[in-house]
Amino acid sequence: KQYVASALESSVMAPLIPDATQRHSVAQKARAVQVKIAGAPRESFFGRSNQFERPEFKSSDGALLLLLKQARAVYLDRMRLAVESASLCDHPPVYSSVYRNAYLLTAAPCAMLLPGILTPPFASDRYDTVSIYSRIGYVIAHEVAHVASDTSVWDLAKAEELLANYSQSTWIEAAADTTAAAALVASGKVSAPQLCDHVAQLWCARWSRSERGGGSHPAPNHRGDALCAFLRAL
Repeated sequence: KQYVASALESSVMAPLIPDATQRHSVAQKARAVQVKIAGAPRESFFGRSNQFERPEFKSSDGALLLLLKQARAVYLDRMRLAVESASLCDHPPVYSSVYRNAYLLTAAPCAMLLPGILTPPFASDRYDTVSIYSRIGYVIAHEVAHVASDTSVWDLAKAEELLANYSQSTWIEAAADTTAAAALVASGKVSAPQLCDHVAQLWCARWSRSERGGGSHPAPNHRGDALCAFLRAL
């Protein structure tokens, strides 16, 4: 988070937000991002901050009563989030935990990793440190970098220069990718060529959309190629 904040303030990506005050504010948001993993144990570093109040089961309870007690406990646990105005980071994930995805809730701000993404090719207990930083570390940095996704504060001419390898429809995702890349290289945990190799593998696809745009995310293959071009220019 610190290196993403620094990348937003002083790297090649800094001119994207020309106003120094706004740029500093966005960097502070990056430092404040909470990172959560859907389903992580309550009160753990990556889990919800409150304990689940379990129902009182009795040996005389029948199967239906056990189900009703558990359903009531879950309902009250969810309602408490609204009643106590809990942080969005404590709310259930937006998507199923088995999805291979991650996202940022900018209002919190809170980055949520779904366990489906904590698997190869993004993460594995067999990966070395460089691989971990270049793969799942890149994903986390990308989500944190989304604090700068408000294009109303961008210098669009500078965006066109920095993101020349991307179609305009993908600029928000492209800016998060390039900011994450600049942050990871600045951290010293991974070199630009190493990061290029790993990201190119992440986005390697047998089929790809014929056009570079086609949606808010850059197309597979092109996404890796464009980020490698950015890394070579650092």
